[in-house]
Amino acid sequence: MKGKWPSPRAIAFIVLFGVTAWGAVSFFNGDWRETLSHWQSRWMVLWLAFFLHLADVSFDALLWKWILQDFDIRIDYRRAWVIFFSGFAGLLLPLQLGRLIRSDGIARLKLGSLGKAARAEFVLFFMSGAGAVAIVSGILTYVIFPWAAPFVALSVVAGFLFMARPAFALLQKTKLTFPEGYWWRPRTYLLAVLTMLGWLIDGTALFGVVHGLPGAIQLWQAWLVMTGNWLLSTSTGLPGGVGAMEGFLGVSLRFLEMPPADLAFAVGAYRLATFWVWIPIGWLFLLRVNRWVGRKTEAIGEVQQSYE
Repeated sequence: MKGKWPSPRAIAFIVLFGVTAWGAVSFFNGDWRETLSHWQSRWMVLWLAFFLHLADVSFDALLWKWILQDFDIRIDYRRAWVIFFSGFAGLLLPLQLGRLIRSDGIARLKLGSLGKAARAEFVLFFMSGAGAVAIVSGILTYVIFPWAAPFVALSVVAGFLFMARPAFALLQKTKLTFPEGYWWRPRTYLLAVLTMLGWLIDGTALFGVVHGLPGAIQLWQAWLVMTGNWLLSTSTGLPGGVGAMEGFLGVSLRFLEMPPADLAFAVGAYRLATFWVWIPIGWLFLLRVNRWVGRKTEAIGEVQQSYE
């Protein structure tokens, strides 16, 4: 008798668990204890960065819920919040694959098809990228022509959406298709513009960490550093941008004249509050989603038995 092979979903969870374990080993083998010790006198700064990032991801969850509605997936706010946060369990997966955890949760809870949920996830990622480029473009314009910065940022978002239709038309033979005229809708443009607010919140979290340290970094510089470094680290495809994000942030802050003695602690504190602590948080929410799936499966089983 041949044994049954594990399902693809079970294999995926095993891989996710292994990647998380690798991340935990990497974390505890780093200098995080020294970083926390260094910030004991400024522990409120770490909490500020954490809650600002919480505001950022909560706002992203709201945008995600609205985008799902464009693909006929409607979820109540509480359930959408839990499913969105469960995706943070996959922060260490390469190429942003952790985002698919949310799509899988929607499919397992019978709230919508996996394909539609994945398309909504792709739209959010595309909009976030457009918003990040718009922020960088707007800030660079601000340095030369402050009055033109908002117009440049809004124009960059419009340019991304204008080019999306012909670019994604090449993928019509795949499952990555979108409703007719989707990228030119006013609602789509508004959602893409709103992603910029999330980047500004996260950049403010970085400013809160470095504020008061030598270097006198201004708020607009923190916005530029945070957003620009996310674009660079994401383009590498590395798991969670680990190594790349820290390196790019370190170089950027050093360029802004932050002393090397404070550099490593500032980068470590920011990544701790906005990245590492969110992995176990994501697992807690993923376990919650799994419990919902278990209850739904039991309820379906009971209904089936009642008809037998």
